[in-house]
Amino acid sequence: MADFAAEICEVSHAYRSHQALKDVSFAVKEHAFFGLLGPNGSGKTTLFRIMSSLLAPDQGHSTIMGHDTVRSPNNVRINLGVVFQQPSLDEALTIHQNLLFHGALYGMDKASLKDRIALLSNRLQIQDRLHSRVSRLSGGLKRRADLVRGLLHQPRLLLLDEPTTGLDPIARHDFWHLLSSIRKEEGITMILATHLLDEAEDCDEVVIMDSGSTAISGNPVALRKTLGEKVLWLTSTDTALLAQRIEDEFGFKTSEIDGSICIKEDKALESIPALYHALQDLIESYTVRNPTLEDVFLMYANRSFAPINQSAAALQKDH
Repeated sequence: MADFAAEICEVSHAYRSHQALKDVSFAVKEHAFFGLLGPNGSGKTTLFRIMSSLLAPDQGHSTIMGHDTVRSPNNVRINLGVVFQQPSLDEALTIHQNLLFHGALYGMDKASLKDRIALLSNRLQIQDRLHSRVSRLSGGLKRRADLVRGLLHQPRLLLLDEPTTGLDPIARHDFWHLLSSIRKEEGITMILATHLLDEAEDCDEVVIMDSGSTAISGNPVALRKTLGEKVLWLTSTDTALLAQRIEDEFGFKTSEIDGSICIKEDKALESIPALYHALQDLIESYTVRNPTLEDVFLMYANRSFAPINQSAAALQKDH
């Protein structure tokens, strides 16, 4: 039995001159809900392509349930289900026809395939639409059907690449509610790649990625606590000067991030009136808030949670 559902060891990969991944390492325990959080272009999709045996890394290696993704791709694929960024169903076929085709690819016998389709379509509430053509389905129904496809062969690990892309808030909520039930019932390990901070909050552990590298990893609650109970953010007409004066006159350590100043010392909150009185000519606004995963990213990546600039060729490769 594998010690981990997935292991990524010092994985690097480049598309010509664009370094998509650099020395990425992490391990995912069985039955965990694990998240890869980062802005679009941070390397998440490239990493999923490597994990699903579609792409060989330039350096390092990855394993799924103990099987190397380059040396044993067939064993990897038997253990793996994938829900891609865009639905991978044939839109000219019905849901049922798509599922029959997928089951045949995995060598499922007719009786097992029939039972599995019935079970999953009921759990994911698409049993009444099995014979509808995929092209006529709403985005939410397509996502549910795609999830049934990914779970059909009873994988031990499910990769979810931005699975709620294009869904409205209600459909997104329903999708996660159903997926949570499936995870508990089937004891499946899930790895989610997302740029949506609220989705990552429910993970057991997250790796925050930035420009193809790991910025920081850990439990979401623990990561937020590294910033303290409250965080003070200030904007200024002269950020550098304000930061310098705060450090010189008040002794608080500051971080200049994306045009704002962050102070994570609790004593700074008590000093807001004094700060404003002394430096009001430089302070445009201030905000006190509970730390978020976005604040964690801002602090450790030292920039805003925004898409990374890439060449057109690189974007085609890594969405």
